Amino acid sequence: MKIEEMRDIILILVILVIIISLIIFARNVSVANAIKEHEKIQEIIDNIIYEESLVENCECIEKERIKCFEEYELDGRVCRNGKTITSILRACSKYNCSGEIHNL
Repeated sequence: MKIEEMRDIILILVILVIIISLIIFARNVSVANAIKEHEKIQEIIDNIIYEESLVENCECIEKERIKCFEEYELDGRVCRNGKTITSILRACSKYNCSGEIHNL
């Protein structure tokens, strides 16, 4: 084999190793992102379950939490859904559950 052919083979192998490394890296990053997204979703679900449990089983003693109707997003001091604007809602921020106080 000529030196030039050997150099070309080594160059091709190096390029293949780089490509394979990039593929593995991209796969690992996407798996890590999927795990983080799953953890965020699970935390949201846990918070919803916790809040529903408080609503069903406890007494609201303070309404200081600001929220909006479903499909509306808080925009400053109003709730917005596209061009539609509504006022904010005051949701319960503190519950008394048989003498035990829970804050949201």
